[in-house]
Amino acid sequence: MSTTALSAPAPLRPGDRVVLLSPAKALPEAAVVDHATAILEGWGLRVSYGEHVLGRHHQYAGTDAERLHDLQTACDDPDVAAILCARGGYGTTRIVDALDLNGFARRPKWIIGFSDITVLLAKLNRAGFQALHATMPVSFRQEGASEALESLRRVLFGEAVAYHLPPHPLNRLGEAAGPLAGGTLSIVCCSLGTLTELELRDKILFLEEVGESLYRIDRLVGQLKRAGQLAELAGLVVGQFTDIEPDAVPFGQSYEEIIAEAVAEYTYPLAFGFPVGHVGRNLALPCGKLARFAVRPDSVSLELVPEKSA
Repeated sequence: MSTTALSAPAPLRPGDRVVLLSPAKALPEAAVVDHATAILEGWGLRVSYGEHVLGRHHQYAGTDAERLHDLQTACDDPDVAAILCARGGYGTTRIVDALDLNGFARRPKWIIGFSDITVLLAKLNRAGFQALHATMPVSFRQEGASEALESLRRVLFGEAVAYHLPPHPLNRLGEAAGPLAGGTLSIVCCSLGTLTELELRDKILFLEEVGESLYRIDRLVGQLKRAGQLAELAGLVVGQFTDIEPDAVPFGQSYEEIIAEAVAEYTYPLAFGFPVGHVGRNLALPCGKLARFAVRPDSVSLELVPEKSA
């Protein structure tokens, strides 16, 4: 069992600078940036912006070259303590392989996002750095976002974080420890065979998804299994699968049943219903950070292990 966390950026302190940028889809309105700025400044942080944070090129927040420029500039800047992606959507996979992490390695910083940003978090993990799967400005005003924001703040500032959930009938009991890894199921799958394929042996994998039909969820989970990605996990945390598209012919299983069946032959702990995904209550999970995971008959816990004791 792996008990080694990846390299973590330094916890934020009041006065640190955060860059807000858009590496994927264009923002719907400038008010998203204004609202996020107010929250971050309320935490005592200085906020600056990628040149094209409000850009637009087709559905993207600028051309590939423009979005990459903003991301590369922020990664290279030693005065930047964190990079907050404004939204996901689509577009990060078009630029991620061209991102140079040499400057980032000299001054590691938190990169924050989810959904399409999953591929960027995976690139950082593959390079040996933690990255933060968490809510983004486009979601800051959703119902339940206050808890997501507090979890984000606690992780960024190095405070203790432990999550507790009620039981689920399809849970599998057990305890595990290992680094966290995961994100949006479809992005994890499309990274197979690429430079951002996740290394999942002895990891606690978490998965979430949005806008897929049940048969496609079955196919994606099956792809992970066929690729050997589900066989040697330390544990599996199933998040929120939202806005599921109807099948022309009823599939006959829920997404929970699809996943439970796919991993039935394994013995690691399994928990359903974790509040992570395309929902307002999208709790922060640092990819690459060591966690303790316990699934009991009456409760589930996921505790982030402090760096000093990792």
